[in-house]
Amino acid sequence: MLPESQNYINTFAEFKSQPKQYYQWKCNQDDNLLLYVIDSSFVMANYYVVNKVMEHTYYDEPYYADVYEELRFHNTFVIHNDGDLLIAAPYSKDSTWVDFHENGMAVALYDLRTMQRKALMHFDDISDPSISSHCLCFEKSSDGNLYLVYKEAPSMSIVKMDHDLNVIWKRFCFEPGSLKVDPYAAHSSNLLYDAEGKESGIYIAGYSSRLSDNKGGIFFFFVNDEGLTTVEEGAMEIRPYAFYPNPTHDRLCLQFSPDVQPKQIELHDLQGRLVLTQRKGLESIDISHLPAGIYMMRVTMEDGKTFTDKVVKE
Repeated sequence: MLPESQNYINTFAEFKSQPKQYYQWKCNQDDNLLLYVIDSSFVMANYYVVNKVMEHTYYDEPYYADVYEELRFHNTFVIHNDGDLLIAAPYSKDSTWVDFHENGMAVALYDLRTMQRKALMHFDDISDPSISSHCLCFEKSSDGNLYLVYKEAPSMSIVKMDHDLNVIWKRFCFEPGSLKVDPYAAHSSNLLYDAEGKESGIYIAGYSSRLSDNKGGIFFFFVNDEGLTTVEEGAMEIRPYAFYPNPTHDRLCLQFSPDVQPKQIELHDLQGRLVLTQRKGLESIDISHLPAGIYMMRVTMEDGKTFTDKVVKE
């Protein structure tokens, strides 16, 4: 029996780098994360406390505001890493006096001896406070790199980082127009290994439904350094960028992976006519002058690869 029995268990998993196991325990009173380390004889060897509050900022000029940035431990992955603790969990940033709210994913690196945070990385792909993040996978490969998979409906994101939380590449997964990925349906993701035990990519599976006949089914694919391998062509659309909001009224924002360099963006109407070309400042596209309707966005990278997406102007 672990202490503080009024709490409930969240996750039971194993320290892959040590012959121990840990309980992940969420405290009801203050929502801090308590990690109880259990050895092979079921003796509690240690426990750690991770504070849910990442940042607390107080403003009094020109307006009074308390801004809290907090980890949400309802969906958490933990990695023990050579004396450090890596935690991936959803986060929120909120203020009680200012109309501001933000959701996303966070990866934090803690020193196990002092439990002081050494590094922090935020991922907020979709600027919509009503959309929350859900972590699917957080694993360390044999070369020390980290893989993070999380979903923010209607998309999923795959991130490869080094041990200092620097992003190596990032891929955004969008379902095509004929599919609908239920954000509350079961999804799973893990590293895949070949016959020699070497990592070959990140596997992602989940449930979706076809909008045409409202029938459901399972999709699965994996992503690696070279790109995408799918079992069923077109099951998901993988992009080295995210774009939002869509539909939009006046401006389209794009977020690019650090391993790609965009060259230009073109917009075509449904008759195939070119209505916009932009080669600089590609993180933001002004379409306020265009009539309402559906456009095809063509994104060209410096290496010559092109991607086409549908954009709706309201």
